[in-house]
Amino acid sequence: MHSEKTISLQQYFKYIFVALIAFFSTIIAREIITIIILTEDSLIGYSISMILAYAIGVIINFSMQYVYTFRIDKSQGLWKKFFGFSMVAMVGGIVTVVSSLVLRYWFGVFNEFQEFSATGAFILGTVIASFITYGLNSYFVFKTACES
Repeated sequence: MHSEKTISLQQYFKYIFVALIAFFSTIIAREIITIIILTEDSLIGYSISMILAYAIGVIINFSMQYVYTFRIDKSQGLWKKFFGFSMVAMVGGIVTVVSSLVLRYWFGVFNEFQEFSATGAFILGTVIASFITYGLNSYFVFKTACES
């Protein structure tokens, strides 16, 4: 029998693994959106690419988290969990966009790497948001799954 601390630690590592898959999917989605849809690098285009990519990442992350990490069956109110997860993701999306814009345009992070500045700022913004969203998701959205 596993102790609750061991299960929590295992669950945390699963959460991080799944989040990394969703994270890389989101980065790739933003790059594809930028190349195919938004041919111009502008403040508005950059913001749109982040929002669309983040929405794709939310769907991938939730789908994988409920199947692999938290193993929620549909009787536990899947749509209610998705709604909560989406609300947390909106907070994370706002933090991602704002922090990415501030990092890129105000602080000039990665400016010396012109080709990488948009992606680099987006990656850092996403990492900053992940600390907030993990806490909110583990406490509010998947609380019953963590206790079982």
